[in-house]
Amino acid sequence: MTSPAHPEETSAYAPSATTHTTVKRAAAPEREAYVHPARLDQPALREWDFTDAAGDAVVVLGRMLGRASSVKDGHNHPEEYAEKGVRCSACRWFDVSILAVDEDDEAGADYVVYTCGRTIVPGEVDRPRFVWTSSPREVVESLVVRQDGQPKLPVASARALAQAADRDEDLADAYENRLVA
Repeated sequence: MTSPAHPEETSAYAPSATTHTTVKRAAAPEREAYVHPARLDQPALREWDFTDAAGDAVVVLGRMLGRASSVKDGHNHPEEYAEKGVRCSACRWFDVSILAVDEDDEAGADYVVYTCGRTIVPGEVDRPRFVWTSSPREVVESLVVRQDGQPKLPVASARALAQAADRDEDLADAYENRLVA
């Protein structure tokens, strides 16, 4: 049994063939945001293809601030697929992407957080979720899970959030002042 492709090679992470150099903006006064010198390496604005829970394509025009996955190469069980209740990050894993979107009149959001519980186990389906928000703190909160009633930031979420904090001053503040580990 071969392991699943690395997430960067899957369609959920692949940019579409169309790239954009200009963006239509709403009629609003332009403001100059302070950019920390270490945060000047902003990723290119382009379209990113995702899939929603109904299986429909969702195209997001934005800058990828951070992404990570919990996928592993090797299986930890003798069967071809992990049975229900058995953890195996080669059979079931978690992907997260954090994007900065330019002013989106329809969604009214500055960020998109895409998370997806993925699986290769027959009979199981991927479980994608989108959070559109203008709040850096809500970006952090959308990645928090509860275990035994205690808030926790999963490793893949923490990695993606750390990457995003290196590229966005507001996310850096929310990341550095979060109340979960």
